[in-house]
Amino acid sequence: GLPTDDPLVMRAVKLLSQWEADNLALRAEARLLNAMRRAETGYDPGEPRAGDLLGSAIGEVSQQGVEAKYLEAARESLAKWQESRLRRAVLDLETAMQYRDEEFLKEAIAVGREAGVEALLLENACMRLAKLQLEEEVNLMMEAAMEKGDVDALELAVQKAHGGYFL
Repeated sequence: GLPTDDPLVMRAVKLLSQWEADNLALRAEARLLNAMRRAETGYDPGEPRAGDLLGSAIGEVSQQGVEAKYLEAARESLAKWQESRLRRAVLDLETAMQYRDEEFLKEAIAVGREAGVEALLLENACMRLAKLQLEEEVNLMMEAAMEKGDVDALELAVQKAHGGYFL
């Protein structure tokens, strides 16, 4: 073959390097556009990581020379997704606190923390969850005490209930 310092070889190496750089930028741009498409409808519990994927794609392409208009559009899309997740998290927390579904409340608290829900609402939800858990514990204690006819155990369950401020 041709020597490595031959002008034709040097030109080929330069073109190949340019093609690789362009191809890398195109792949990153395609990944960014795909992540934007997934996040464009807002927060979806079926795809809760769409915003995280978009944030990662933004970080990746910002280092690879993607056009500024794509980056700006992606950042706007991410901001809208985050707002949508926050609204959904607040709604789920408010709904979960109205019902006695401990698992739903736990999930709503976790999503609320991730979404940046205000501290007071999270604190109220955590207190509601603790109360639900305490009520369940006291109910189990009372059932067991009544089945055994154990007055001391029943008194202990009542004291626990009073300590939890729900009797």
